[in-house]
Amino acid sequence: TKDFLTDLVNRRRFFERLEADMAESRIKGFGLSVVMFDLDFFKRINDTFGHDSGDEVLKHTALRVRELLRSSDCAARFGGEEFIILLKETRIDAALALAEAVRARIAGAPYDAVGAVSASFGVAEWDGQEDSRSLINRADKALYVAKQSGRNRVVRADDAA
Repeated sequence: TKDFLTDLVNRRRFFERLEADMAESRIKGFGLSVVMFDLDFFKRINDTFGHDSGDEVLKHTALRVRELLRSSDCAARFGGEEFIILLKETRIDAALALAEAVRARIAGAPYDAVGAVSASFGVAEWDGQEDSRSLINRADKALYVAKQSGRNRVVRADDAA
């Protein structure tokens, strides 16, 4: 259930949590949002500084994210340099604020091995009807817009359409 490198939950466990939280949200009527992000120009980090340095960046990114989360939130390594955060009982405005805080935390202090690192973010609130893949797909499309519009930014899924 854990990613061996970052100690965040893995993709499979994330989907289990997301499905459970969506079911609970459907019953209780509270908001639920996801934040998807990846590290900008991560391949360049690996190519310039080596994979060990890239691994250190991934580990330290996970630490910086965890510092900002509530115990009810769930952060996962989604693949490679891509991460996703499940925010239970969280509407879009609060999710955007959390994403911006994580973005600032990543960009705000250089990483020991490689210097400055930034990340791009896509944020989506569950509409209460869509399945988990559709929700994540909307966040992923917003992440893509963040990348295309200059990186190191947060984009709301509704604005990315």
